[in-house]
Amino acid sequence: MPLARNSSKLVHPIYFSLVRNHVVVHGTSVNASRREVSSSVVARHPEDAASESISAAREPGSKASLASNLAAENDEAALASKITWNEFFDIRKRRRMYERLTIVPSTILGLAGGLSYFSSIPIDPTHTFMGLDPIAILGGAITMCGLAGFLLGPTFGSFLWKVTNRRIAKIMAAKEADFFEHIRLNRSNPAYNSMRNPLPDYYGEKVQSISDYRKWLRKQREHERKIGFHIGENQ
Repeated sequence: MPLARNSSKLVHPIYFSLVRNHVVVHGTSVNASRREVSSSVVARHPEDAASESISAAREPGSKASLASNLAAENDEAALASKITWNEFFDIRKRRRMYERLTIVPSTILGLAGGLSYFSSIPIDPTHTFMGLDPIAILGGAITMCGLAGFLLGPTFGSFLWKVTNRRIAKIMAAKEADFFEHIRLNRSNPAYNSMRNPLPDYYGEKVQSISDYRKWLRKQREHERKIGFHIGENQ
């Protein structure tokens, strides 16, 4: 019995010392693991901060671009609302008159330029070019210069109108964009354009007034009805 008691007294201190050592060992391992986790978090933290800063830097830019687009749309709408549709069509007629009137001087200038240039080229009547008389070739070249002036006339007229009407040119551009948006939304489906049922006035170039626009709308709806009729006929 005394040996047993002594042995029990010896066992308990040894047991508790082992437990304390185990706790100390595991405590150090836990602390080490915590330090590793904290160090990994600290190591990752600058990247997260950089990504957050980049996203924060990008977000104002996207908001600024969206705000600028909305401001531009509002400016265009404000410019387009400054004139009525009747005024728009009247100004458009005057601009087209500019474009048509400049066709004559631009054609004359093209012919004169071609004549002054090609007439200075020496011609040998005894030689032909691809079986053609050189004089006929020069005449064709001068005619092509006049045709180029004829085609460039409306461009010169539009530029001249914009120079002489700078105040209203931006308003007309905004109103014309609004007009073509109406044309795009209300015209018939161009996929069903055919020889039997051609799409009338795709760009609305013949629309010169509000009454013309209403006629254009009726033609588009008629084109759609013909599409449905022919589809049912084929079935």
